[in-house]
Amino acid sequence: MTRPRSEIDDRYLWDPTAVYETPDDFDRELETARELVRRVRDALDAPPDDAERVSTTLERFERLGAARTRLVLYAEMGRTMDLTDDDARERRDRVRALEGDVEAVATSLRRWVREHDRRFETLRAESGAHSPFDRLLENAAGAPAADPALTDLLADFGDVLDATDRILVAICDEDFEPPTVEGPDGDPVEVAWYGRSRLLKHPDRAYRRRVYETFHDALAERRGAIATAWIEKLRSRARLAEARGYDSIRELSLGKPSYPETGIHLELPTAVHDALCEHVSASLDPYHRLQRIRRDRLGLDELRPWDRLVPLADAPAPEIAYEDAWDHLLAAVEPLGADYRDRLATLRAERRVDAFPAENAREVTYCLSASDRGAFVSASYDGTVRTAFHLAHELGHAMETELRGDVRRPLYETTPRPAEEVPSVVHELLLADHLLDGGDDALRAHVRDRLLTMLGGNLFGAARSARFVRTACRAVEAGESLSADRLDAINEDLLAAFQPHVAGEERWAASWLARAHVRDPYHHYQYALGAVGAVAATDALADGALPVDDYRSFLEFGGTEPSLAQFEHLGIDPTSPAPYRRAADRFDAVLEEIESD
Repeated sequence: MTRPRSEIDDRYLWDPTAVYETPDDFDRELETARELVRRVRDALDAPPDDAERVSTTLERFERLGAARTRLVLYAEMGRTMDLTDDDARERRDRVRALEGDVEAVATSLRRWVREHDRRFETLRAESGAHSPFDRLLENAAGAPAADPALTDLLADFGDVLDATDRILVAICDEDFEPPTVEGPDGDPVEVAWYGRSRLLKHPDRAYRRRVYETFHDALAERRGAIATAWIEKLRSRARLAEARGYDSIRELSLGKPSYPETGIHLELPTAVHDALCEHVSASLDPYHRLQRIRRDRLGLDELRPWDRLVPLADAPAPEIAYEDAWDHLLAAVEPLGADYRDRLATLRAERRVDAFPAENAREVTYCLSASDRGAFVSASYDGTVRTAFHLAHELGHAMETELRGDVRRPLYETTPRPAEEVPSVVHELLLADHLLDGGDDALRAHVRDRLLTMLGGNLFGAARSARFVRTACRAVEAGESLSADRLDAINEDLLAAFQPHVAGEERWAASWLARAHVRDPYHHYQYALGAVGAVAATDALADGALPVDDYRSFLEFGGTEPSLAQFEHLGIDPTSPAPYRRAADRFDAVLEEIESD
């Protein structure tokens, strides 16, 4: 049972006053943001004739984006801390409405820049007044031409178009009542959406099977609703892509605003997505090898879906106290420099990490950030090796946010989505190296298991999901009928290719139902590229090919460089097979260590 929040020491809880002193301050900034929306919207009705007025408009747009990040942060923190808090729910709804307005303004501003590009070139030549905004202006001018009437209409109905996401949240989260199964000791155990993977690691195979079947039976009861909502989401994205001048859902997704959303779109060429899908698919031998090793280690004739997450480690799983996890991580990042390590330590001291699960809280791990406030991490730490690595991962995001915020103005306090997972996976790899060097046999065995889960999920799992989405989206865009049965068939083909040594059963083909449906359909590529980039970066840091200062420059780029340029800074060409083979080889090296023990 989780504790009430009131029983957790304040040192381990967020300090919401670091964002706003009181809810009234939130209300005041929300009203200020609404006024900025009105002022920017009015300014965009006139051509950019006056340099000073243009600069004022761009400055207001930047202030609006910065305010949005703070408002979203505070509202999300409230919902995370207490799902039963009606005031927090109401604040999130109000911010969601503002977000729709901000996105509409951002779309209009980008069109305004595109339509008057020559005038902006003249203004830039005559005055340096908007030089701080040059990157935004260049980025907006290069965006695809869109149908203004359709774009405005879709912007006005942005909140309606996102309705499928709210339906999916309701089906898969808010209204999903976790089923219960009989535990190994005979007591009932709840199989929660976000907690089932932990249960599927239990050594009792009959119990694992009950967990798997009961959870997927509960999903099957919602199969039609989940499939309908997700397919409608794809159809909405297809219309949105067309209206905004993109050729496909994928092109729209790969050109979506970077995070946090400040108005900058740092797109990824579709050729990189295709290269990722194909090169990872050509590097599956280590992934297949893991399946065979797990089957043999467990002494099974057949590996079944409920056996896939069982640790290979024979020793009982060690516990890592929260404070010890911090000590390990601070030691692990020593290769990144003392300044980096000390800056990381301040995040704990300033109560910007919400450490433990609490009653009525969302049990999630994430890092949110806001302009002039920095990063805040939800850890849901439970003492396992898994959550120690989750903590390291989210603090990798946090450190990139902190260092970027030191040198970038609010407009460029954003990161290309293709590169945003690199710092977090670097943290995990550094922590793994540290623990493998200094841990006891049991800890090292479980760290290797964690490495296999992390690298396997980010590389092979993400590539499989990326191919699943690519196939489904192409069907929608071609006007073909897409149904739950068709999605089952697509998933079954991919499972046969990626997990051929797992003997499926009747629920196996429908395992796509457990995906993160509320996220952008094409979000998986960033995890695969994160693993690829992090393996290359840590290897280069270790052998001196990538100086620490150059890695820090990578973290500080923010919205000032295209995503491909940021990968090139790390010495990576994500269109070539080499970095994918390197990541697969790192995975295979872990298997070699396991088999040699």
